[in-house]
Amino acid sequence: MGFLNTNVRPTLVFFFVCFLGTLLAGGIHQHTTMTGFLSTGVLWAFAAAFFYALTSIMGKGIQILSPLLTTVIQTTLGVLLLIPLVEWSNFVHLTFENWLYILVTGFIHTGFVFYLFFSSLRELKAQTIAILVFIDSIIAILLDVTILNYHPDIYQLLGIFLVFVGISYSPKDERILEKT
Repeated sequence: MGFLNTNVRPTLVFFFVCFLGTLLAGGIHQHTTMTGFLSTGVLWAFAAAFFYALTSIMGKGIQILSPLLTTVIQTTLGVLLLIPLVEWSNFVHLTFENWLYILVTGFIHTGFVFYLFFSSLRELKAQTIAILVFIDSIIAILLDVTILNYHPDIYQLLGIFLVFVGISYSPKDERILEKT
C-alpha cells in the first residue's frame, strides 16, 4: 500500500474491518457451496447496498434541489423503473384496508423517511454517513434479538464486534475522509 498516504490507510482499515463484520453478521459463513450462497439473496443485498451507497453519494452532492424535490424525483424514478417487474395478479384480491396499508407504508415509511434521509445528508459528515451505513445491519440483528428472540451464532457476534471495532478505529479527523 505504498501508493496510499498515511491519512488514507486508517480509512481503509475502518472500511475493511466493518465490511468483514457486516459479512459475518449477515451470515455469509452459513453457506458451504456457491449455489447455496447465491440462492439466499445475498447478491441482491449487496446490489441494494451498492445502490444505497450511490444514492447517499449522489444525495450528498445535490445542493441545488430541495430535499423534498429530491425525494419526489428519486421515488418517482424508482416506481417507474420497478413497474415492469410487478406481478399485478398478486394485487387483485386486496381489500381497501390492504391498499390503505400499502399507501401508508409507501408515503410514511418510504416518502417521509427518504425526505429525512436527503435532508440529513447535507448536514452530516462523510464519516458519520459511513458509520450509520455499517450500523444499520447491526441494529437489524439487535432488533431481531430483542423483539423476535433471535439468537445470533458466534460468527454473527464476531461480525457485530468487528463492526464496532472498525467504527471505533475510524479516523477522528473528519478532513481525512472528506479528502478521500
